[in-house]
Amino acid sequence: MRIIRQFLETFLDNSFYSLVGFIERKLKERNRFKLNRQLEESRAAMQSCGANVHLATPLYISQPRMLAIGNNVEIKGESVFLSEGGLTIGDNCIIGRNAIISTRYIEGADSDGSPKETIRCSPVSLGPGVTLGSNVSIAPGVRIGGGAVIMDNVFLDESVGSGVVVKPAVSVLSNGHDLKKIGQPRVVKPNVANQNISLPHGNELGRNLFFIATTGRSGSTSVASALSKNDEIQCLHEPRRQLIRISGDYAHGELSEEQAIRELSSIYCEAATYAGRISGESDQNTFNLIPLIKKIMPLCKFVWLVRDGRDVVSSGFSRGWFGCHETESSFMDDFMPAMWKRYRLDGSRCGQMSSEEWAGLSPFARNCWYWSFVNSTIRDSVENLSLQDWCMVRLEDLPESYNYIQQFLCVSKYVKIDDLKLNSSRPEKMPEHWSSWSDEKWEVFSSFCSAEMDRYYPEWNKGEPKNVSV
Repeated sequence: MRIIRQFLETFLDNSFYSLVGFIERKLKERNRFKLNRQLEESRAAMQSCGANVHLATPLYISQPRMLAIGNNVEIKGESVFLSEGGLTIGDNCIIGRNAIISTRYIEGADSDGSPKETIRCSPVSLGPGVTLGSNVSIAPGVRIGGGAVIMDNVFLDESVGSGVVVKPAVSVLSNGHDLKKIGQPRVVKPNVANQNISLPHGNELGRNLFFIATTGRSGSTSVASALSKNDEIQCLHEPRRQLIRISGDYAHGELSEEQAIRELSSIYCEAATYAGRISGESDQNTFNLIPLIKKIMPLCKFVWLVRDGRDVVSSGFSRGWFGCHETESSFMDDFMPAMWKRYRLDGSRCGQMSSEEWAGLSPFARNCWYWSFVNSTIRDSVENLSLQDWCMVRLEDLPESYNYIQQFLCVSKYVKIDDLKLNSSRPEKMPEHWSSWSDEKWEVFSSFCSAEMDRYYPEWNKGEPKNVSV
């Protein structure tokens, strides 16, 4: 009996520990599966992700759509990317474990010392061949030149040039991160990783890269989708959300031309990759960036998409654009809506009028100014380009003009696109049709928009053109 009892005790003990081990393995597998699924969702949501990119879990990315990763990049686990301000990672970069890269910060404090809710964004860029060691923290606004090496336990709060090594001056750690100043840099050879697989960057596409410049509420989403029906074309709608900030700050004089070009170069020439033979981006935020984009990618093309100003104003006004509530938004709200509101164009800050004049305009009048200002800015920019580099299309002339766009983009085979499915306004946001405007609204619209309307819609005062609902 004693032998039998000992046998049963041993058997039950082994069975218990085997069961515990089995449960632990299953929980780990389930957690690993969940993390991998979240990682793939983040990868799919990124504005672009090159070839041969290895991402290890766990990896937290606050805004995947603000992250662009080049080719042949390795990012090890337990890292945090706060990417609201825009994060670009160039080709052949290696990022060690437990890295923290932040592109946002809280500005100022109240009189009692408590932090404000005002969150500011400042982009971070890693040039080609950068290596970050373990436990590295990168502060907002830092640019790291190509081939630089940031060693373990460094807190980096200033930009460094190409081919330098940054070491911690003193190994005093807090929560695994060096809080001391960086050491003296020294020149080293750039880091070169596996470069056998790659997708082209924007500056490598030449004339096979194009941009659709327009105002908001002009059908740019649908036009991008329609053009992508041609297998030779991949056209994305607003893939680079940091352009909201770049365009807004540049228009308001808060970003110099040199700063804007440097950031655009980091995006398009170092990190952003393209999969289509002919690749395009449809983005209203390029309206004032055309000369800058041309400087860094001189062979690219532009499609200027114009929609009847009456329809744009009606649609934007119905959605509350330029309303008083927009000035009360903060980044503590939903991130993307708050970002659109924060960088909404201000006529006084754009140098078009005084602050008193801008404050005296109604939201309707501001929408009228917006349509005229954006289209006149695009016109001034493209008229300085070669005729081979741009074309203009009216939304009302689609789908008939799709063949003209395909010809301009030099596709080898045209695809018939005979539908124009546009974003429909939700019932609660259905715009008031301009035919119902009061005499006061007509007077305001005419004062701001008549000159541009005469250029693009000379018949606008002689009858109703084809109306397209967006």
